[in-house]
Amino acid sequence: MLLLAQTDAPLDGDGLPVGLHSVALVILTEQVQVDAVDTIAYFLKQGVVPKVISGDSPHTVGAVAARVGMPDADRPADERDLPDDLDALGRILDERAVFGRVTPHQKQSVEATRYRFLLRQPPRIQRDASIHRHARTERLAVST
Repeated sequence: MLLLAQTDAPLDGDGLPVGLHSVALVILTEQVQVDAVDTIAYFLKQGVVPKVISGDSPHTVGAVAARVGMPDADRPADERDLPDDLDALGRILDERAVFGRVTPHQKQSVEATRYRFLLRQPPRIQRDASIHRHARTERLAVST
């Protein structure tokens, strides 16, 4: 959201000048694909929890993820706060669905870590490893 205001008073320091009057209000929103809600619902119905991995702010990513029905959208993880330990990272990647502030290099690391973590799990979770190989399809459901 951006508010444009006007006044005849001069700027003085860091404070706002007196006599400000609103001139315009601009509301910026993220656009999602038309079929994103249906796509997310389909994956969830199939037992697949899609992951949203984005370079945008975790708050922005969480808001967009909530609009399309992603689980865990109210708890977006900030990549800057994730642990370096691969086992700890793998557990978080398994528990969370929405990640923000992820660089392109980190996206590759996140996918590789998640895949390695799933392969070390008991057989019931190993089934999900084959689904995760198609993570690109899952992520494309939401444009952030």
